[in-house]
Amino acid sequence: MNEGDKVEAGDLLATIENRELKQRVAELEIAQKQNDIRLRKAIESREESERLNLLDNRQAITDKLATLQTQSDQLNVVANRAGVVIADDLPSKLNTYIHEGDVLMVVAAESDKEVLAVIDQSQVDDVRKQIGQPVRLVSPGRQTFWATLDQLQPRASDRVPNASLAATHGGPLAVRVDDASEASSNDDRLGEEMIDTMRLLQPHFRGVLKLPRDEAQRLPAGLRLEARFGWHRASIAKRVHLWFQNALAQAAQETR
Repeated sequence: MNEGDKVEAGDLLATIENRELKQRVAELEIAQKQNDIRLRKAIESREESERLNLLDNRQAITDKLATLQTQSDQLNVVANRAGVVIADDLPSKLNTYIHEGDVLMVVAAESDKEVLAVIDQSQVDDVRKQIGQPVRLVSPGRQTFWATLDQLQPRASDRVPNASLAATHGGPLAVRVDDASEASSNDDRLGEEMIDTMRLLQPHFRGVLKLPRDEAQRLPAGLRLEARFGWHRASIAKRVHLWFQNALAQAAQETR
């Protein structure tokens, strides 16, 4: 199973190996065979008390095996619904140790799409007023989509949400990168392995926009958009003021 594969509910996505569990099952299966041999001998020799004890043992072993079989079945990762597999560097997880609760992959449907907005600090007060309001999204091809601003991060962060948004990878956000990582950036097309070493020069807030079902079906995943948080309805003076604030912030970044 690979990133981007389409699956149906019930499809096998991955199998987790638990060697300790397999060993316990093998030991119980041997114990069951040995118990059955002794049971047959007890029946042949008509040792009633021994036969009853061995029957109890057989039932106990069978119950333990059933429990372990249920646990073994849970090692098969199965799609709980139809959708597309979303996984972060899944091949690197092969033959590695994972802990209970680790996320291996997600099966996402069209209705699960949401838009992550990166918001400049100078604009966050205006954007916060738009929570719960419709937001116009414009693609590079000038196609329009609509979403609703669902939530806004309470604090600004210098973390890069996605490497494709960094200026070092063709994005609009100015970042700094540790020297040790610069040599590897040429080998990493999207920079996912080096994203932890990236920091925004100017911290930004993050917002989450929810898409209606029809818009989620129209909007391709991974598309970079421009969000218009009500500014298309703002006065010309307001737009000029916002533009001037952005220009000052950009100039401050360039002089650092």
